[in-house]
Amino acid sequence: MGPNEGCSVHYSGTVAGAREGALLGIPSIAVSLDTFAKPDYSTAAAFVRKLAQKILTDKKFPKGSFLNVNVPNKPASKIKGVKFLHQGRISIHGSFKQYKDPHEIDYYWMTGEPPAIEPGDSSDIWALRHNYITVTPIHTDSTDYKLLERIRHWKIK
Repeated sequence: MGPNEGCSVHYSGTVAGAREGALLGIPSIAVSLDTFAKPDYSTAAAFVRKLAQKILTDKKFPKGSFLNVNVPNKPASKIKGVKFLHQGRISIHGSFKQYKDPHEIDYYWMTGEPPAIEPGDSSDIWALRHNYITVTPIHTDSTDYKLLERIRHWKIK
């Protein structure tokens, strides 16, 4: 549970599952609900059913790409719409609390508040906080090609 917007896509098992599907050539969608308690999946399920139909009938959906979807935990009547946006860059900067599981093994839970949104932000983070369903296309190739061209000829001995 919980959203996978902004930089959290790098830590998400949900997004990793969709990425793996894309690596295998399967059109994939990571779907996350913006809540950590009392989820209502009805809005997300209805939207994703329609989105999946679009992807499955799109003969040009690119190999190696997948969609990251975040849905507000609200009834459909409270959703303002759907936004196709870029991934935000901010992430939660919290702390970790240590707990013990029933077998006395330590585990850690990240806590913290979402950071403030910058003025003029047009990312998935902004839209989700304003009750929009967000769809962000992600590619499995994370290479920074501009930087690669810049450093390609470095001589390091």
